[in-house]
Amino acid sequence: MHDPNTAPQGSVDYFSLILALLFGLWGGVARYLNEVLQEKRKFHFFELWVSAMVSGFCGVLIGLLALHFAMEAYLVMFGAGMAGGIGWQTVGWLFSLAKRRAARMAGELLDTEHS
Repeated sequence: MHDPNTAPQGSVDYFSLILALLFGLWGGVARYLNEVLQEKRKFHFFELWVSAMVSGFCGVLIGLLALHFAMEAYLVMFGAGMAGGIGWQTVGWLFSLAKRRAARMAGELLDTEHS
């Protein structure tokens, strides 16, 4: 787990990122299998693979965010699994978060220029 007090500046906790990837993949596989069972549709390995790739990507994004805020390993895994289960909606949420943060930073910049 990332410890901001002992980790060198700029180092990456690869173990936690691998866990985030695995939990994201797991979340995506669980979501796909649940959809197949709920909708009583035919299982397709390619659809499972695509779901897992999207979910793994989302899990890593949330894992990186959690590591940035020095969260515990279990929170990294929890967030990655949830992000994997949610899928592309995770990316939309991250974009809206980034846009709000950028707008807030722009507002603060304008406030300091007018002071």
